Amino acid sequence: MNVNRSFAATAVLVMVVHVIVLQAYSGPFCETAPPVDPCASVICKNGGTCNNGICSCPVNYEGEFCQNAVNAKFAGIYNTQETCSMNAPSSYTIVIAADANDPTQVIINNLGNYSSCGTIVLNGTISGSQLSIDDTECGYHFTASGTLNGTVISLTYSVTYNNVTETCTATMNKTQ
Repeated sequence: MNVNRSFAATAVLVMVVHVIVLQAYSGPFCETAPPVDPCASVICKNGGTCNNGICSCPVNYEGEFCQNAVNAKFAGIYNTQETCSMNAPSSYTIVIAADANDPTQVIINNLGNYSSCGTIVLNGTISGSQLSIDDTECGYHFTASGTLNGTVISLTYSVTYNNVTETCTATMNKTQ
């Protein structure tokens, strides 16, 4: 009599284990693993969505997990070589900072190296790899457009001050 109880308990245990295994695996011998969700361990940031293990980023964000605002790639210190219509070629340093509150904005320090009223700080707008500026500081009005390619920004700008407009082209090489 004890043998039958032992056999019955073993049979129930085997059936329970078999049912649990069947819930996770398939096939006649439970040999086929369930499909793995490729997005289970992927965390997309800044409103990105995961599709087949790859993040699709919203506009103005990029990177493997949408972790970078588009303005971040512009941030740095640039050695600038510039040629202008009314002045001799010059070399100077420009610092660009990413605006922490708006992924499409940057803050540009020292464009044109005009030091008559201190360092000129301008706001720029980013769209992909394009930079545009339309800003006035200390009586100088700047309009500019440029492109980031790797670590180099090629920029063409005009600056108007005292009713005189000068046009410049600058090559900005990121050093940091």
